[in-house]
Amino acid sequence: MGDGHLANYFINIIDSSKEHTKNLTKLLEELFHSRTEFFAQQNANAWNVNLLGK
Repeated sequence: MGDGHLANYFINIIDSSKEHTKNLTKLLEELFHSRTEFFAQQNANAWNVNLLGK
């Protein structure tokens, strides 16, 4: 269960499971060959992964 945002060249996924989000980060890097950001959500018990670039 999570939340997210999708734009032309930006994906942001938020989830409460650190392990799930970290694995998702690895899969997105491999699939899209793009730069990612993985970090804790401020003021919430959640983790973010951002896929950046085209």
